Amino acid sequence: MATLSALLVLLAGLLRSAHAQAAEQCFLLSRDTPCGDDYSGFPIQTAAFANQAEFTSVLQTGIADLDNVAKAFISSYGCSAATVRPALDSMRFQVSHSCSNFVNEALKAGCRPSPAQPNKNPILCQERCDFATSTLMMVLGNATACPPASAEIMTRRSNAVNRFDTYCKAMGPQGVNACTLGAVNERDLCGTSQ
Repeated sequence: MATLSALLVLLAGLLRSAHAQAAEQCFLLSRDTPCGDDYSGFPIQTAAFANQAEFTSVLQTGIADLDNVAKAFISSYGCSAATVRPALDSMRFQVSHSCSNFVNEALKAGCRPSPAQPNKNPILCQERCDFATSTLMMVLGNATACPPASAEIMTRRSNAVNRFDTYCKAMGPQGVNACTLGAVNERDLCGTSQ
């Protein structure tokens, strides 16, 4: 009996230690990020971003700033420098998809939301998630903006769309109360971040 009690105490200590370690490997978002209020109080892993300033910078410059996105599409996906930037205007809910994905990864890794955070779900609603995927696919499949390229480049394009689609399918259909409609700035701008 004493051995069982000692084992339970040891297991409880290990659980507390694991939760403390998970908490140290995360930071909580404030409403000042591009993700906005719907993601405030939710965690992000420090393995992905050192802190909120880095997270905000990456989202603002790498996802919300379409001039920078155009440069990335040119270098990573072989898109046309002359035509890709206007095509990117059709992309929707890219910041929301990223916010939802990064928060979901942190939650799966054991990070916890703020105890003061209201009981809400940070997962992007299926319709918005699918819209983010289909608009990405539309740009990468636009032969004027992103002309056919080498097999390696075409595989990169396909993999990018598949990552989005896989995430959306993994989240599955959810009722409106069980998901977020996206980052408030994108909701206010019909799915765009600018």
